Amino acid sequence: MLYPMVGMVLWTVIVLLIAFRARMGSIESGQVSLGSYKLLDRGDLPEDVMKTTRNYLNLFEMPVLFYAGCLACLAMNLETTLLVFSAWAYLFFRIAHTIIHIGPNNVIHRLYAFMLSNISLVGLWIGIILATL
Repeated sequence: MLYPMVGMVLWTVIVLLIAFRARMGSIESGQVSLGSYKLLDRGDLPEDVMKTTRNYLNLFEMPVLFYAGCLACLAMNLETTLLVFSAWAYLFFRIAHTIIHIGPNNVIHRLYAFMLSNISLVGLWIGIILATL
């Protein structure tokens, strides 16, 4: 359970670096001023900045439940096939979601990746409940 969790942390750092590069690129190209990033409330930020920033913020929403589940598994020494599969599937679908979101941003494909990641997350928590019965 540790490795999928470490993978999620690494993926979050990668997305942070991508978002940072998008912001710096927008400043260097003169598209926006540094002051535009004070509150991120301007509607004229470049699309790549908005997508990468939003995706980075997404990685601090539902993944909190993923981290909690993985930590619960580690603390209770739980490691069933369902738990391991669900954890890896969650990481895979979150990576897919990011690639779709900051890439072509096909809303239907992104929705499927998001939905499958959440199904994996529910599977993780169902696995925790079943393993503790």
